[in-house]
Amino acid sequence: MKFLLCLVLVGLRFATAQADDDSEARYYLGAGIADVSVKNFGLSPGAQSPSGSGGPDISATSWKVLAGLQPISWRWFELEADYFGTASTTENPPLCSNCTRKSEASAVAGYLVGMLPMGRFADAFLKIGPEGYRLTVLSTYGTVTDRGTRVAAGAGVQVHRGRIGLRLEYERLPAGLTNGMEFISLAVTLSTG
Repeated sequence: MKFLLCLVLVGLRFATAQADDDSEARYYLGAGIADVSVKNFGLSPGAQSPSGSGGPDISATSWKVLAGLQPISWRWFELEADYFGTASTTENPPLCSNCTRKSEASAVAGYLVGMLPMGRFADAFLKIGPEGYRLTVLSTYGTVTDRGTRVAAGAGVQVHRGRIGLRLEYERLPAGLTNGMEFISLAVTLSTG
């Protein structure tokens, strides 16, 4: 009986979503600033570096760009590019004087986003999807790069008035041997409807 009730509620949600005045798909573009963090910066062992390689942690202010398609009012698809910035350090171990190490991280993600309206001008949302990342450590001895694909997730709130929106969101992107790339961003979006 509970299963049948759940099916009826889900069916009603789909039916009302189709009946919304948002019968046309909306597109949007956005850009924003972010506070980013990559802790325990490490690269996975591989052909370039059999034992793995580490670099300085990244903690910086950076940027993001995003584009999306919202086919129905409570769900949309989004592509996002995140730049996590760089961090440098100079080391003076016994065998090297003024050796430098620089860490760099970036990611591109595609999300399926689900929205929960919180009133006429505000929404909460959750998103999940594949993320391709790139971690690089540049040092006096050479460059090591780690690329991969993982599942990323995020959550946020947005306010909108007309075609303009403002989003505050948190994302966590697992990558390499790091504790994850964390991203808290504030972005402005412009939509077609």
